[in-house]
Amino acid sequence: MAKSFEYKDIANDLEQGKTLSLEEQEKELMGLIWQSKIASELDTSKSFQKLDQRISKNGKVFRINQLWYAAATILLVLGFAIFNYLQPTKYVAEIGSTSLIELPDHSIIELQGGSELVVPRNFGKVDRNVELNGMASFKVSPNSEKRFRVESNKGNVEVVGTTFTIVDYKEGSLYLLQVKEGKVMYEKDQWKKELTKNQTISVIDGKISIADQEISESDKLIFKNLSVKDIVVLLENRFGKSINYDQSINDLKLNITIDKDSKLTSILKILSETTDHSFSIQ
Repeated sequence: MAKSFEYKDIANDLEQGKTLSLEEQEKELMGLIWQSKIASELDTSKSFQKLDQRISKNGKVFRINQLWYAAATILLVLGFAIFNYLQPTKYVAEIGSTSLIELPDHSIIELQGGSELVVPRNFGKVDRNVELNGMASFKVSPNSEKRFRVESNKGNVEVVGTTFTIVDYKEGSLYLLQVKEGKVMYEKDQWKKELTKNQTISVIDGKISIADQEISESDKLIFKNLSVKDIVVLLENRFGKSINYDQSINDLKLNITIDKDSKLTSILKILSETTDHSFSIQ
């Protein structure tokens, strides 16, 4: 009798809107099933209906809550996994170093110091788009159905399959595109220009210049009418060294050729002799 009385008290509490603990909820469920008073007053369908109404007043059912928590946890984990899966891959070449990257389509990229290349997870499935900040040489595998596109700060390049070099650091005012083989389409806003082998396009402070020049296999970079500031940015990223110089000559324009095997000390010596100002490694 004491047990039935306990169940009755709990049921009354439930009806009055009182919050019950999980242990009390279990007792309430058992009480509603076994109490003879409820069983005799109502048929089976109505008993379950009343049971559901009483439980709804409390608003807490452990098993249902447990299922919701499990479902929410699964959705959270799946969402996090999908988010990570969709994130692009970022390749970074530390200042003063060079990274060699092979993409899923077997295109080869030589990423120079202080540069970043962002490759989408679905690269090659729908398109072949990448993003560049810095300097990189590309040897693109041919694919006429999916053109290779390089997006950077001061212009975009689109090719089928060819070899070319791009220089486009965010902190500099220079954009340089040198085509070694094949054809390359350069575009900036609504302006487009197709370049072929041994052609170079440079954008300095918004001014576009196109030149024909022999580009040797030794990976020489030939800069014409380039500001001292942009030359320093390029050298600091390529060699990983800070350069001391008189910044009052930042806007001075120079012509300079940088060979792949050139040493920084040799280049700074040439700059010092050309400008009549001192350039040194900090």
